[in-house]
Order: sequence, then structure tokens, then C-alpha cells
Amino acid sequence: MMRFLRQHILRADAIFSHQKKEKVVVLKKSFVVVLALCCLAQIASADDVGLTKQFSACMDKSGGVTVNMLDCIGEETKRQDTRLNKAYKEVTTQLSPARKRQLQDVFSVLG
Repeated sequence: MMRFLRQHILRADAIFSHQKKEKVVVLKKSFVVVLALCCLAQIASADDVGLTKQFSACMDKSGGVTVNMLDCIGEETKRQDTRLNKAYKEVTTQLSPARKRQLQDVFSVLG
């Protein structure tokens, strides 16, 4: 009788442990989904943070497919890099040679 009870207790424990693991997996997946939705909400408000209309249109067309979204992000990164380089050149033309060197020194450290 004791052996019978021990086996059932061990089985019940194994079932409980398995259910607990499933709950943890579900919680982890839920967390990832919520995190993704938060990120998408940030992307959806692209106009508010200086991103281009092309980026917003691309993201809308992506259909939520990660590969397509990554392509949109890559293209926007190129556009923003071009924009940054243009602004950098405009600013440096207005600086004295000494200030230009200081700025270049800062960028070389950040590089």
C-alpha cells in the first residue's frame, strides 16, 4: 500500500511540476508579446521622433513580418545616417579650425 501511495504521489508531483513549467513558459511568452507590442507602439509613433514618412509607410506595409520590419529599419538607418552627415557638415563649416578639431576629437573617442 505504501509503495502504491508513493508512486501516485511521485506521479502527482511530476504532473504538478510539468504544469508549473508550462505556466512559466506561457508567462515568458506573454512577456515577450507585451514587450513586442510596446516596441511596435514606439515604432507606430515614428513621426513623433523625427523618423521619415517612408519608414512609417514601410512599417505599415511590412504586415508585422519581422524580416520586412528589419528591412524598413535598415533603410531608415541609412536615411538617418545621411541626414546626420549632412547636419555634421553644415555645422563644421561654421566652426573655427580649433573647434572643428575639438569636435573631431570627440567623435574619434566615441567612434
